[in-house]
Amino acid sequence: MKTVALASIGLGGLAIIACLFLEDIDPKKTPKIEIFLEYDVHADKNEFHE
Repeated sequence: MKTVALASIGLGGLAIIACLFLEDIDPKKTPKIEIFLEYDVHADKNEFHE
């Protein structure tokens, strides 16, 4: 059980360090909705999903 706890701490620390190297995605975000949910009231607006 101690080995599992130490491994999870190590992998968690590695994940936090990896997050520091991610690029900023703000320029790629837009308010436009490309795909609506299948049972949404706007589902008829989908171009590619029938």
